[in-house]
Amino acid sequence: MTIEEATGKIKRELSTIYAGLYGGNTFLKVSLGSVRSIKVNIVGEVAMPGTYTLSSLASVFNALYAAGGPAENGSLRNVKIIRDNKTAEELDFYEFLTKGEQPGNMRLQDEDIVFVSPYTDRVEIKGEVKRPGLFDMKPSESLKDLIYFAGNFTGAAYSQRIKTYRKTGKEYKVFDTPVLQQDKFKLQNGDEIMVDTILTRFENKVEIEGAVYRPGIFAIDSVTTLKQLIKKADGLRGDVFKNRILVYRTREDLTMEVIPFDLSELMQNDKDFTLQREDSVVIPSISDITENYSIQISGGVSKPGKYPFILNSTVEDIIIQAGGILESASLARLEVARRIKNNINVSTNEQIAEIYQFPISKDLKLSDSASKFTLQPFDQIFIRKSPGYLIQEMVDIDGEVLYPGNYCLTSKGERISDLIKRAGNFTLEAYPEGARLIRKLTPDQLMSKAIEQLKQHMEDTTQIEYKTETESAIGIDLKKIMKKPGSVYDLYLYKGDALKIPKKLKTVSLTGALLSPGIVCYAKGNRMPYYISNAGGYADDAKPSKLYVVYANGMIKSTHKIFFFNKYPRVEPGAEIVVTRKSERKRKMTIAEAVGFGTAMSSAALIIISIINALK
Repeated sequence: MTIEEATGKIKRELSTIYAGLYGGNTFLKVSLGSVRSIKVNIVGEVAMPGTYTLSSLASVFNALYAAGGPAENGSLRNVKIIRDNKTAEELDFYEFLTKGEQPGNMRLQDEDIVFVSPYTDRVEIKGEVKRPGLFDMKPSESLKDLIYFAGNFTGAAYSQRIKTYRKTGKEYKVFDTPVLQQDKFKLQNGDEIMVDTILTRFENKVEIEGAVYRPGIFAIDSVTTLKQLIKKADGLRGDVFKNRILVYRTREDLTMEVIPFDLSELMQNDKDFTLQREDSVVIPSISDITENYSIQISGGVSKPGKYPFILNSTVEDIIIQAGGILESASLARLEVARRIKNNINVSTNEQIAEIYQFPISKDLKLSDSASKFTLQPFDQIFIRKSPGYLIQEMVDIDGEVLYPGNYCLTSKGERISDLIKRAGNFTLEAYPEGARLIRKLTPDQLMSKAIEQLKQHMEDTTQIEYKTETESAIGIDLKKIMKKPGSVYDLYLYKGDALKIPKKLKTVSLTGALLSPGIVCYAKGNRMPYYISNAGGYADDAKPSKLYVVYANGMIKSTHKIFFFNKYPRVEPGAEIVVTRKSERKRKMTIAEAVGFGTAMSSAALIIISIINALK
């Protein structure tokens, strides 16, 4: 029995015990607890032929899926189910693949044989179809059936004629099949069918562009003349250039020709111009054929730069566009520079520009003469900065003064001593001998620093590190400065200067060619040999005649000879003693070092360029 038949029989038998089965109060459900297995043989052109154990509910589709589907030469058009040495069913899988229907998909039984035969007629379809590829064809099927199997044409297919390339056994033969004969054209094994793409052209197109309200492509069926096309494009814009419009036409030999018209004359009389397919009409606007006029403003305005020229605009109009006049603007004058234009004269002129000058009132408004002055294209407006208008410049004092912090310079001639007095003078813990002045480097100084670092690393072509520092420490003698304010030692202060005054220092550091470089306590009255001995003495490669002392204020002094004796610089608190090393004998540069040197030079050039760009 089927499940439905078994359910009905069980329900009838149990209804004598459970009366509610038909009344709706009691429910019954029948299902299979376990399904028996069957053995099926799958042979022929399949991927994995053999004997398979399947469920007794399995169909032919399930069996083929288990065997990996048909092999390369297998055909899905004639799959046979052999039962008791007889063909029980022949299946065509294309019905299932193209329509989703399963006619003849019978349930298999134990010891059934599924046989997949090799293909008989196989053709290939390419081009503009939805499913291009290989298809097996039956003798009764036509080109129309193949297109159906391939999912029909795409939107870009040229469906009027389809080409078929056939192998005759000796050479190729081509068939050009019209659309009405596709159901009659029979295919053969090895045929190649090509569905071409439609032509990239229009059969009824005209185009208009330029100074019309609705440019674009139109059908020549609805507009056959130039006036009709302009009307279809919602008419001419106000900025149209009527003296000359152009019609571009493609000739029969595919070359282009241009047909000019005077649009104003065409629109005023009864004449019209007949258009052809693929004609393109260009109606220029006045802005298309004129130069882009602009006006430039610079100087004391919020947004200096170029602005589009507008007819009858004044200096005041441009200043409003530029965000208004700044407070730093000079009241002395406003200057307008105008180009010299003489299109008739054939000789050159020594004068380059015409200059117009106007005063500005005290409330930063323009004079009447400037307000009435009408600008012309390419005028340049200059609003100069007032020479007496200065922005506050800040300096910093840090360390052992009573009132450290930021200070505004009162004049261009303010010096270090003036700043210390304003900061309340030194504290009791101050160490004036170690004071330093930190100053920002100018662009030229930054460039010199980069070049100097390059020279210092010329000999080491393996590793080069560049530090583009933007500040430099200036060694100052603060004791002399405070003793003689205004002297040559009392430097002028500049914007961004920072004066550092440390606490009293109690140590001396030693670096370089020493056995135990480090930091030792300062001992008043002791000379250089005392500190060298505290660092373990000189190393083997030390050069005692070349000692340097870097003082806390940034000054540097070196050892010098008096007759045959070394004269060492004095040692002060916070100083650093540097012992140099003996240089190795120079040898010839190897090829690898030469290559490294070239690379270093290239890197240095890039760094210098980066510094220049950063300073712009």
